[in-house]
Amino acid sequence: MGVAKVLLLQLCCEVKREHTGTTARLLCWCRLAKFPRVDMRTKRLMTQSRTFSAMFSRRQRNAQFLVLCLLSSFASGQIRLTGSGSTRCSGRVEILHNDVWGTVCDYRWDLNNAKVVCKELACGTALHATKSALFGEGSGKIWLDGVECSGKESSLTHCRLGHFGTQSCTHGEDAGVVCSESLVKPNISMDPAGEVTLGQELRITCSTEAELLGETFFLQRSSDSFRQTQKSSSRTATFTISKVNFFHDGPYQCQYEKTVSDQTFTSPLSEPLSISVTVNFSKPRLSVSSADVSWGQEVGFTCSIPTQIFGGTFILMNTQTSFQKTQTSSTNFTNFVISKADIDHEGPYQCQYQKRGPHRDFTSSPSNSVRLSVNVSLQVPNTSLTSPGVEVIQGPGRVEITRGHNFTFTCSINSKSPHGRFFLIFSGYDMTNSSLAVNYSASFTFPVADFKHQGSYSCVYEVTLSAHSVTSAKSAPITVVVKQSLLLLISAVIGGILLLFLFVLFLICLVRRRKLPGNLCQNQMSIRGNGGDSEVEYDHLPEERFL
Repeated sequence: MGVAKVLLLQLCCEVKREHTGTTARLLCWCRLAKFPRVDMRTKRLMTQSRTFSAMFSRRQRNAQFLVLCLLSSFASGQIRLTGSGSTRCSGRVEILHNDVWGTVCDYRWDLNNAKVVCKELACGTALHATKSALFGEGSGKIWLDGVECSGKESSLTHCRLGHFGTQSCTHGEDAGVVCSESLVKPNISMDPAGEVTLGQELRITCSTEAELLGETFFLQRSSDSFRQTQKSSSRTATFTISKVNFFHDGPYQCQYEKTVSDQTFTSPLSEPLSISVTVNFSKPRLSVSSADVSWGQEVGFTCSIPTQIFGGTFILMNTQTSFQKTQTSSTNFTNFVISKADIDHEGPYQCQYQKRGPHRDFTSSPSNSVRLSVNVSLQVPNTSLTSPGVEVIQGPGRVEITRGHNFTFTCSINSKSPHGRFFLIFSGYDMTNSSLAVNYSASFTFPVADFKHQGSYSCVYEVTLSAHSVTSAKSAPITVVVKQSLLLLISAVIGGILLLFLFVLFLICLVRRRKLPGNLCQNQMSIRGNGGDSEVEYDHLPEERFL
């Protein structure tokens, strides 16, 4: 009773004894603090008042009253959690007495004590009872030591108290708590920060603001089902990826959970952390089998890159047109083949290497530039002529065609040439005919040969490629001479001779009429002609000889 009185005097408290029949009444009154009233039967603090009184029988020990009187000096609501890394529901436990905050020694400090503190502060259940000044050392008084709670009390002042104002503890033994409501959003970070190079080691750290022993940390990717788990006895957990690859690209979040008395408490997810996996591809090299090729010729390109990242796609592109070819390769090079070069294929070329990741593509810088030139060199067309009674003329040469007969020129070219149009050029008449090539040839027909068709004929082939016209050289000329038909010539000669003969007879008759009497110069003449033969008959002529 003497030690308790000394403590009460130190706390500026007074105890008075009152007797009423068989019971005694003790009055506990302190000048510097407000206290709740303690019901001695239930040993609970009931309400705040300036005085504290209790009724008990004479058999009850006075020491019990004195302890309750001491505990009553820590009014409800005079407790807080503070210290380094503390939150509203985690930190070093401190008690307010006589307007002075003091700590609690960790002697006999356990999870049941922490449960009462968490309950009193409306912070859920206790996850951890910390010792050894986990939240940093306090300063000043150490008010409580050896506190023992069952975990069912509503306030720390309702628990059994070992010592008050003890000097046997140091602040290196300050007690603390971590409550379930302290499972705040964790922090997530990565090392190195920023973009990560393919194959590099990456460390992702998930950390909490308060110490939780035996919690489990989770790292998960927001875009899919990727998830890793790690147990930790500290505030942090570090997930290590020894060699980053494209699969690791994407946004990540972490969280942690704590299991207490078969109950699992899970923190919110952290803010997302984006991991960007990049590749520093070297510049590819592009080469071409021949920089100058003929139209229709095969041309090959080779694109190579110094890398060990295989299975990517090579891209060949003409930087002046929309031409582009892609090809996947299991090595660090590939070959592109253009089987038939065309005018469209002319221009500068570059290549790139591309590797597809799970969320984006990684592409190298463009290679060196290689220019391709396509030359269109058309073959000189072949020219031939056909006409009735004339052998086929495969020019060049001179041919005679009977007037009135038909004749046909045929122009042809090698089947490897591009499709185009033939032109028949006639020098003698300054005339040009054109015709589309069908099966790489075209025919020009003249139905009736006449003298105006005489002259030299040549064929020219023209193609249009990508708005460019290309014309071949003229073929060797074929000279056409139109001649008269022999039968017509003979008939004309015979007809001329007959007409001349008739004319001579007419003159003879005319002379005879002048020498003879008019009535004697009566005659009948009939002429029949066949092939130049003629027969003349005379009637009523005198029997005299022609002079």
